[in-house]
Amino acid sequence: MSTPPLDRLARPLGSLRLSVTDRCNLRCAYCMPEEEYTWLPRASILTFEELARLAAIFASLGAGRVRLTGGEPLLRNELPDLVARLAALPSVTDIALTTNGILLAEQAQQLRDAGLRRLNVSLDTLKTLLADRKSISPELAKRVRVDDRCKRFLMRPRRCADRLAEYCTRTVGGSRNGL
Repeated sequence: MSTPPLDRLARPLGSLRLSVTDRCNLRCAYCMPEEEYTWLPRASILTFEELARLAAIFASLGAGRVRLTGGEPLLRNELPDLVARLAALPSVTDIALTTNGILLAEQAQQLRDAGLRRLNVSLDTLKTLLADRKSISPELAKRVRVDDRCKRFLMRPRRCADRLAEYCTRTVGGSRNGL
């Protein structure tokens, strides 16, 4: 058997990050700092078939852990279909998602049913909302909360999920902040 590919620090290739879109529903300074952000043409975004093919190739080289990112990956239509394609690949051992969480409640169950088992909800979303409320509308800010559907999604709910839910409700979606 050949030696698996190594990264620049001589570590074996173990994970793959797939950006499924450049679109986002927030204007966070670190990912869209420009006033006039130019989106990629739709034809330049990889199809689910292309993403699954890349994942299969990288998984065969040792990258069995796949993380879906963006932009905001939950903006990509039919994302559970991609998750199902990736979950069907025998060499893919783990599928995770990084999200700002705004659309998670609507899609959590479908994603779990498709094979997603881990997710990161970016706390930068909350920092952005709290630090610069002008960046998004109050209506959108109210939607940033972890509800029961998201809590049920977690395989092993942790205390931090409850704390995050309480924080989101109290700080972002609650009546104390004047939204």
